[in-house]
Amino acid sequence: MLKDLDIYKPYVWEYSRLNISNTVLSKRNIEKLVTEKYVDGWKDPRLLTLEGLRRRGYTASMINDFCAHVGVSRKGNENLTSIVLLEKFARTELDKTAPRTFAVMEPILLEITNFDEIKEKSFDAPLFPAIPSIGLQKYNLTNRLYIDAEDFSETHSNKFFGLTPE
Repeated sequence: MLKDLDIYKPYVWEYSRLNISNTVLSKRNIEKLVTEKYVDGWKDPRLLTLEGLRRRGYTASMINDFCAHVGVSRKGNENLTSIVLLEKFARTELDKTAPRTFAVMEPILLEITNFDEIKEKSFDAPLFPAIPSIGLQKYNLTNRLYIDAEDFSETHSNKFFGLTPE
């Protein structure tokens, strides 16, 4: 009709959808999950909506870098991007911005019997391993410390690389 009326006909750009492995991205399917109360709204962190990603801790720059890397596709909807790629951009940014800390999730108390023989009783670890010049964290060693339960085994095995009685 626009052609017959000799009116400006705008060019229509069509883009294919972004498909990410092991995720639900279809608005229709997400709406069904929300209405049937499987998720807590569109902001649920289990969904890969923008608000869901933000509640997961993804920053705008992580999402933008991911989108810029994937690029825009204009052919077909069979393009599949791995979720691992999105996580890579999160790790890359966190490596530069998040200081390292130390935590023991399932603690087991360990007592060092020959503590007096240990020469180095304190050591430094970088807050940012990629950029050690930013700062260091000081750790002091005592005769009692905690290790994670996964790092200890009652039985000795050559395939286990944690702490054993032997």
